[in-house]
Amino acid sequence: MIQDKGTVLSIEEGVIPEIGTISVLHVDNDEEDSYQVVYLGALDIYEDDTVEFVGVPTLLSGFDNVSGGYTNSIIIAGSYVRKSAN
Repeated sequence: MIQDKGTVLSIEEGVIPEIGTISVLHVDNDEEDSYQVVYLGALDIYEDDTVEFVGVPTLLSGFDNVSGGYTNSIIIAGSYVRKSAN
């Protein structure tokens, strides 16, 4: 498991009938590490919030940037996600 904190760049929520609400957060930390945190449940978190999270790294992924380049991202199965005090 890993623990980190960073800024939420985007958040999406969806409902899977057999499971419930799933939240997916794109989070960058101060070292510019990129995470996609997948969390079971709804969160009261928005873009530009600072969050702390704990989870298990599951996959490596990535995406093309709008302005060019490529970002590598770690997919995290989140077990704890909360707004950070700062």
